[in-house]
Amino acid sequence: MCLIYTHEANHDLAHAAAATWGRRCNGLAIFSDVGGEVGGQEVFRVPEEARGYEGVWRKVWLAWQFAHSVLWFAEWFALSTDDTFWIIENLRLLLRCPRIAALHAERRPIYLGRTMWSEGAQVAFHQGAGYVLNGAAVIEL
Repeated sequence: MCLIYTHEANHDLAHAAAATWGRRCNGLAIFSDVGGEVGGQEVFRVPEEARGYEGVWRKVWLAWQFAHSVLWFAEWFALSTDDTFWIIENLRLLLRCPRIAALHAERRPIYLGRTMWSEGAQVAFHQGAGYVLNGAAVIEL
């Protein structure tokens, strides 16, 4: 399942993502500071008090809460901003590679993306190009 976070000024980018690579996802959810529709896709509204970097974190957190609520629907979740382009077919091939598939079969948490570390070695998700978590990793959040 693909998750996109955006803001009102970039809804045209979210529309482009939904109309291109988003159509190849097994599900798509968009999170923004305003609700409505983008590219025929309902947009989940993030509370208005969340602006700037705080708003980004809030959208990301709500996206992962949403993913947790739909674990029955998907095993993998790709989260990115509105200006990212995923090649979904390549991502699916990567997720089927033996090493990743074996860890996933063991229900071990998997995080694919750029890892950033904060004080005390706590993982902080990087907002750049996006990242992928399996259901076990979503549960650990």
